[in-house]
Amino acid sequence: MSVRDPNHGIAPLTTLRAVLGDSGALAPGDRLQALVDAGCADLPAPGAGDTAGRWRALAEVAAHDLSLVKRYEGHTDALAILRELGAPEGIAGSTAASTWGTWAAEAPGARVTVHPGPDGTMRLRGAKAWCSGARDVSHGLLTAWSPDGEGPLLVAVHLRQPGVEFSGDHWHAVGMATSDSVDVLFQDVPAVPVGAAGDYLRRPGFWQGGAGVAACWHGGAMALAHVLHTAIFQAPAAQRTPFRLAALGRVDRALADGPTRPRCSSACWPAWSTSGSPPPSGRTCTAPSNTATRTAPPSSQRTAKRVPSAVMRPWATSTTSGRGGRAVSWPEVMNSSPRCSTMRRRAAV
Repeated sequence: MSVRDPNHGIAPLTTLRAVLGDSGALAPGDRLQALVDAGCADLPAPGAGDTAGRWRALAEVAAHDLSLVKRYEGHTDALAILRELGAPEGIAGSTAASTWGTWAAEAPGARVTVHPGPDGTMRLRGAKAWCSGARDVSHGLLTAWSPDGEGPLLVAVHLRQPGVEFSGDHWHAVGMATSDSVDVLFQDVPAVPVGAAGDYLRRPGFWQGGAGVAACWHGGAMALAHVLHTAIFQAPAAQRTPFRLAALGRVDRALADGPTRPRCSSACWPAWSTSGSPPPSGRTCTAPSNTATRTAPPSSQRTAKRVPSAVMRPWATSTTSGRGGRAVSWPEVMNSSPRCSTMRRRAAV
């Protein structure tokens, strides 16, 4: 796989689900490698015409394992960034089987700096904090700074070489312990620059990347909703009280956004992002109605669709049909996880 190839595409969702099912007994790092080897981690580039397909895959993995999707999202983000910034094939000794992490957080007291090496190469020194899955992946894409404070500069580095160490002394992830978020310590480690200083934040795909993280959390929430739904409807009739059914309804409504929000985000952002600016808050969406796999309910079509001011909440609004008043969940529209099939609602026609 060449990081320059823009015509890549994910393996069918059936393949993705099969690999997730077959690798369920493996550790998250091994499951990521299985997804990479099966061609399930080379997603459509954000903002390039199939952003919705990218989000479907992220949500699917999240519905199976949130610790796995922490690694999966970082790997897929790295490949997209490398393509977008024109990185050469085989950068930092990578191959098609390499696994990547993307780490751009800047913790107080933890910073990676770049220095010239004796052979003219770039060298890394310092610590990068909050690196989920760093001990499992072969390569890292991370932000670094020059000694005089210029940056951030994105660099690619092979993590399995002398001078790289990992420390779990400072951050202990309790809720997602298997995400294995650690500090990565660099001591004169060779690295390769990716783009110029500031390109990581200026690139158009930066904003779609934020929405990809939201797709992960939505997939995880749908899986939890499925567990709640199953528990309620498998319980004796006497335990299916109005209070519990109302709670289930609130969950279903919170997750049921119909086709309008993801369609607007995936269709409109490519045009808006060419300048590298965030989608303008409150801007009316002009996405054509055929960009979703199903037609929106009549009342949704009559409602102006707007991009939210918070990029991390692309599915924040509930949508109901004009006649039946039943919510339409976006996984139904986007052909998402069958594990959540009992939570889906069809729009009244």
